[in-house]
Amino acid sequence: VRPTDVRAMLSYYGVTDEKRVDELVELARSARDAKSWSDYDEVLSQTLKEMIGQEGAATSIWKHEPSFVPGNFQTATYAQILLGALGETSERVTMMSEVRDKRRSVLSGGPEINVIVGEAALVRPVGGPKVMREQINELIDANRSENLNLHLLPFAAGPHPALGQAFTVMQFNDPGLYDSLYLEDGEERVRGID
Repeated sequence: VRPTDVRAMLSYYGVTDEKRVDELVELARSARDAKSWSDYDEVLSQTLKEMIGQEGAATSIWKHEPSFVPGNFQTATYAQILLGALGETSERVTMMSEVRDKRRSVLSGGPEINVIVGEAALVRPVGGPKVMREQINELIDANRSENLNLHLLPFAAGPHPALGQAFTVMQFNDPGLYDSLYLEDGEERVRGID
C-alpha cells in the first residue's frame, strides 16, 4: 500500500490522531522500502532484509557489536579490507557498500540508535593505522548525530552475557508491532520479543 493511500484510508475511516497517522504512513513507507532491498538478494539474507525493512519504523534501535565496527558506521576502506579478509569478492563488497550507504540514509535523523561497540573493534588493526584513524574519526563524527549514542564496552568490563554475540534490538511504539531481536550467530533470525 502506498503511503498516500494509507493517509487517504485513515481519513476515510475517521482516524484523526496525527501521531497515529504518521506512524502508519511510516510503516507503509518502510514496507515499500523493504521491497527495494530485493536488488541486493545476492548479498542479503531474507532475515537481514526483514530487519532492514523494520528499521525505518522503529522508534529505537540497540546494536551490540563486540568484534567489528558495525556496518552502518564503517568507512569504505575499512569495509573493503574487512570484507575482503572474510573472503568476499570485489563485486559483493561493492554491493554490500551500497547497502551500507542506503541504510545510513534511511536511518539518518530517524529512530534513536544506541550502539555498543566492543573494544576489540577499535584495537584490531583492520588495514593499518591510517585506515583505523579514519574509521575512528568516522565514529566520532557519527556520534555527533542527534539520534545516535555510541558506547564503548572496554575489555576491563570483563565477561558479560553478550560476550562475543552481535545483535540488534528494535523497539516500536506501535502496539501492533512486537519489539524485534536480530541475532547474528550464523543462523540469522528475527524474533518478536515482549
